[in-house]
Amino acid sequence: MKRHFIFTFIIFLLAVSNSSSQRNYSLYFNGNHRGSIIIVPFYSLQNSYMETRALTFEAWVKPMRVDTGANIVNKAIGACKDNWVLGDEGKLSLLFGTSNNCSGGFFASRKGGLTYGVWQHIAGVWDGDTLRTFVNGLQIATTFYNGIPVANDIDMSVGANNHWNGDYVGFRGFIDEVRYSNCARYKNSFTPEKYLEADSNTVFLYHFDEGIGKTVHDASFNSITAQGKEIRWSTDTPDNHYGEYAPNKHTALLLHLNETNGLISHDASKGQNDGRTVRNLVTHGRFVRAKKVVVAEDRVVVKQNPLLDFTKFNEFTTECWLLIASMPKDTTVVLMKKDGEWSLLLLSSGKVQFQIQAGGQEHNRISEVETPRPLTLNKWIHLAAGWRGTSQNQILHVDGNLVSSISNAVRSIVRNQSPLYIGDVGIETHAAFSIDEIRISDAALASSAFNLPIPPVEIKAEWRGKTVQIQWEHFLNGIGTSHYNVYRGTDSISFVYLGSTTAAIFYDSSVAERTSCYYQISEVDSTNFESIRLHFAKATTGRFGTNINEAIIIGIGTTVLLLFVGYLVLKRKQTSQSVDKLTPAIPLERKTENTVSLISLLGGFHVTDSS
Repeated sequence: MKRHFIFTFIIFLLAVSNSSSQRNYSLYFNGNHRGSIIIVPFYSLQNSYMETRALTFEAWVKPMRVDTGANIVNKAIGACKDNWVLGDEGKLSLLFGTSNNCSGGFFASRKGGLTYGVWQHIAGVWDGDTLRTFVNGLQIATTFYNGIPVANDIDMSVGANNHWNGDYVGFRGFIDEVRYSNCARYKNSFTPEKYLEADSNTVFLYHFDEGIGKTVHDASFNSITAQGKEIRWSTDTPDNHYGEYAPNKHTALLLHLNETNGLISHDASKGQNDGRTVRNLVTHGRFVRAKKVVVAEDRVVVKQNPLLDFTKFNEFTTECWLLIASMPKDTTVVLMKKDGEWSLLLLSSGKVQFQIQAGGQEHNRISEVETPRPLTLNKWIHLAAGWRGTSQNQILHVDGNLVSSISNAVRSIVRNQSPLYIGDVGIETHAAFSIDEIRISDAALASSAFNLPIPPVEIKAEWRGKTVQIQWEHFLNGIGTSHYNVYRGTDSISFVYLGSTTAAIFYDSSVAERTSCYYQISEVDSTNFESIRLHFAKATTGRFGTNINEAIIIGIGTTVLLLFVGYLVLKRKQTSQSVDKLTPAIPLERKTENTVSLISLLGGFHVTDSS
């Protein structure tokens, strides 16, 4: 009995340990179709869709090459022996379908269906009559097909097709959560799960969470083990990327810096201009992972690319997230085009400076802007430096707030073929910082493009009864608002945290009467990053408040009191006249005393004695 208990307890611990280690990894495929691939043996699969006449292929993918034309899930040979394929048809066009003998193929495809450099869920579904293709739960293409697919006895592959010869490229990018089902799971729009589950219709399900080796294990009841070649484990996964930047038409370079091994930092932009890491120190990032810079060797070098030549655009913006652990003794490079052009520097004062070297007739002229005060230590800070030569504007944002700008910047930028350096510190600087999410754009971006929570505006504070009501306007921006933080101060400079709310209204009932108080509001996003606080509102409380009903009650009460006092005065006067008729005359001094006593009794009202 005791042994049985110990054995059960050990199994429980192993299960808990295994479950806690899930959702940690994906697989990176390098595009070599003969090398970087996962092979699923045919003898374990057979043609499992023949009886049900239905199937679903699905996966989470992050393409890192624009013109791949590569298969993601494949069981096709070619030359009239084709079968099923779900893949990138080229130029980010998603394709799903089958070939039937030599009569041609039946495919549901759409050009531009995929997005470069970001995670997206894809699915190919056949219900016996229709082929459907989905991206992120939305149906993007359909094709009628009610035939019988051509059966073959080849292995299924993930990431490439190892049965085709000749000039062929494999999928380059990340793949995670691959599930093959012998049913049509989706017919209408749906919300994809980040972590797929196995059920009775699952033929195989690969979470790719092993993190080591070349064997991947099936999470379904069939236990179909697959083998990988030239695969690389990565912590770049779908459920770790809420908030990271996605490339757009202006993105010239985008480094997520999530790599935990190797010496390559992958460029998620269309330029595919990967950086080479001299010494790979990895730390927790603003979103997932980040590069840590401590000594001169802790740098990433990105070779020159035509997309990084901004002389033809005459404007650009460079962004990054920075966490400073210690200030340098000398100027330290955060980002810099070697041999001039432009640089983002961390000064020994703790301030950040953005420099641009002019080209053309202004050659050797340098314009610069810098933060007005040192940056905060041990806190993730978003930096964005922009330049537009046509208007000679040069600006610097900190956490989305414009902190420095000039209107007489250089008109043009020097052109060179030097690489971009990320973190080139001097030997004696002893600086330490972490850097994440480096994005360089060929346009001068506004702060609304930085995916940051925007500080609320139009803040109003009003005294109502015995409570201050604070309201504000808010914007839907960044990566989703979690809540608002409310701050109160006795002046417009010093504020302390008061509370939080998910609505754009807050009630403060803890303020004393007859005081003036000031309020500031900040927006906090879903990653717990708080916006700056730019605006404030003032409220002055009253004794009884400014409520109209209370004012009416006070007015009525005052009128009744005055009428009652008048009645007492009149009554006193009548009584005094009656006494004078029955008693001898009172000396003048006595009358005065009575008048003073009456005045005292009535609380200071001036009453004239007419006797």
